[in-house]
Amino acid sequence: MIIMGLSLTTVLELWIAVMVAFAFGFWLGRLMARWKLIRGPMTGKESMIGKIGVIVRNQKSYTEARVDSQLWRVKSVKPESLNPGTEVRITDIEGNSLIVESIHPEDTSAGLANTGSPEKV
Repeated sequence: MIIMGLSLTTVLELWIAVMVAFAFGFWLGRLMARWKLIRGPMTGKESMIGKIGVIVRNQKSYTEARVDSQLWRVKSVKPESLNPGTEVRITDIEGNSLIVESIHPEDTSAGLANTGSPEKV
């Protein structure tokens, strides 16, 4: 039997090749989806823990830090060490506030902004 100029054997081979390609694509898609899940969450509370931010404002009523180009209210065990320019690491989230710790606790620059570039000695 000849269909569109092809023999039955050729048509069956093409059909099998297409089915194998679809099965491989389905398997590869599932593998890629599983790999993304293994890398960890991309949103939510867990994605914020460990990120680095910079204090931009420290007032008596609240303190703000810039994390990923967004301003967040932050809390710390030692709020007096959170001067503008201080780099902080997020340790937890409480409500809408980030709980942070200073990356360099000995650095109390008394409100001077950190330029981010180390001084050459």
